Amino acid sequence: MLDISSFNPRDIPMKEAKKDIIRASRSPVDDVIIKHFKVFQVGVTTPVAESWKPQDM
Repeated sequence: MLDISSFNPRDIPMKEAKKDIIRASRSPVDDVIIKHFKVFQVGVTTPVAESWKPQDM
C-alpha cells in the first residue's frame, strides 16, 4: 500500500511552468523591485528610485 500520510495538496512543486506563470503575472513595478532589491534594502535616494520607474507609469 502507498503511504500518503505526508501528502500536502498545497505543497506545489516549483516547476518551470509555475515559474512562467509567476513571471507572467508580475507588474512592471514588481520587476523593478526584484531587479534592485539589495539596493532598496540598503537604502536608495528618491531620484535614483524615480529613474528606475517604468516608462508607462
